[in-house]
Amino acid sequence: MVSNITSVAVTETEWVALITVGGALASAALASAVTYRVTLRTVASAEADGEKQREHDAKERKLDRDHEMALSVEERHQQRLRDAYVTFQVYVGAWGRFADWKMRTYETDPPQPEPVMPVIDAEAEAISSLLASRGVVESLEVLNEKVDYLRIAMGDHAYWESMKSPDLPGSVQELAESGNRMREAAERLSQAAHTAHNLMRQELGAT
Repeated sequence: MVSNITSVAVTETEWVALITVGGALASAALASAVTYRVTLRTVASAEADGEKQREHDAKERKLDRDHEMALSVEERHQQRLRDAYVTFQVYVGAWGRFADWKMRTYETDPPQPEPVMPVIDAEAEAISSLLASRGVVESLEVLNEKVDYLRIAMGDHAYWESMKSPDLPGSVQELAESGNRMREAAERLSQAAHTAHNLMRQELGAT
């Protein structure tokens, strides 16, 4: 059996047209592929930039939270410290005024009653001591030491007041000397009170 296949002659112009169309299709396919790849890279880059921005924003928010927390902690610490130093200052100030009264070399008319010796609540002192700086605690230790010296000097002076008598030789002189020792002890206590007061003011940033 003989097939009826008719050969078709393709002219040069038609070949050129086919080649041109083929080239155009190939170019379009290549351009599409390039565009697709560029788009993928752009999307990937945008996603990476977005992720970096999110990480940056998260870090910034964490820094802000940490800063706010640190400020809150510092504020609470300063408030507790102020409360502790107020407790101490009431005690220190009272002893300072007591010492100043004992340092007097004059008497009023009518005579003023002797101030009551200051005391500090044991629990308040314990809490305040845990919060206070070492320098403040040491200054209060010095103050309490001067308080003891003044108590001893006051006791000695009271003894010689009771013993003062023309019949006891030297009693008047002993009374005068014990009064001087008491005033010197009071002056040292007053200085210790001022030192503790100024240190607490400095630590609290008072001007």
